[in-house]
Amino acid sequence: MIYDRLQAINEVLSTAGESLVNSLGIEGSTDTSLAEFVLDQTTLDVQLRGLTGGVYTTTLIKTATNEFLLPEGTTEFVALDTADAANAAYAHLVLRDGKVWNATDGTHIFPDASLTQLSVRVTRVQTWEELPLAVKKGIVATAAVDYCVKVGADDKTIQRAYQREAVLRSVGKSSDLAQRQTNILATGGTPTRATSRTFGWSNGRFPRW
Repeated sequence: MIYDRLQAINEVLSTAGESLVNSLGIEGSTDTSLAEFVLDQTTLDVQLRGLTGGVYTTTLIKTATNEFLLPEGTTEFVALDTADAANAAYAHLVLRDGKVWNATDGTHIFPDASLTQLSVRVTRVQTWEELPLAVKKGIVATAAVDYCVKVGADDKTIQRAYQREAVLRSVGKSSDLAQRQTNILATGGTPTRATSRTFGWSNGRFPRW
């Protein structure tokens, strides 16, 4: 099912009881501009938690300038390989300017000829089109609440928006959890340990797992 940004913006506007629009980026339309801004910020806020679809493992290939470029939209990464440093056994690798930064030596350059690629786990901001429908709906519901508050909607409208948000955010979170394809009841998993725990006493006063 196609659920584009225009539909999302119209849902935000309609929640506040405002007129729908036929296109985005309308010059002079303060309401539409505000709705777009709120939607963009909410989308970013939700994704910074690390949605499943935006977290994946990839291999970076070193460029001709001895740098490792991260995928566009990367917000953080974890190196799965090590890189040597001039002043330490291993380099501390972080994100800077869309590239892998050797924080130990303070450089983007990796001159070691034997290091031609780097495996990393990336967290990346997805485009609107890439997001699952359930996640989009949850984002829009949250954006609608923020928009209603910003434009001074009446209390009943805001309350209805909050109620709708509670349902759709839950659906969005459930969808993201399903994508992880994790059996939370697997033997040895945290839920299993919690349900089969025993209690004891530490120092005669405090319960422990």
